[in-house]
Amino acid sequence: MAVNRRVLELSDRVAARLRHQGVLARTVSVKVRSSDFATFSRSRTLDGPTDVAREIYLVARDLVAGVDLGGLAVRLVGVRGENLLRRDGSVQQPTLEEAVDPRSGAQREAELALDAVREKFGRTAIDLGVHHKNGTHQY
Repeated sequence: MAVNRRVLELSDRVAARLRHQGVLARTVSVKVRSSDFATFSRSRTLDGPTDVAREIYLVARDLVAGVDLGGLAVRLVGVRGENLLRRDGSVQQPTLEEAVDPRSGAQREAELALDAVREKFGRTAIDLGVHHKNGTHQY
């Protein structure tokens, strides 16, 4: 649970930096270090570039979950956006789900509102919401 919460926090920070710099990430990468200091890196190229924390988080969470630590505790986790491209110069093809969803783009708009609140009142003024269902961490 604590690892997933940290992955969410890191994904939120990565997405905010991407939006602030006007870039999109085509790849999400994670680094996981176990308690015996073994380090594992994993990455996945996305179907489409993004600067949305939810999209980054879902991929990063899956990548971290796929690392076999052999029962050891996680000592460090990191999330990174890679293969960047300028937002203003990119053409974004919506997925089929986005094309028929009237809320398409709503997640990004909500995160832009988070950015504005944090800019005015500080980073800790507002955080992403997390839902726990049956003891599991969900975004």
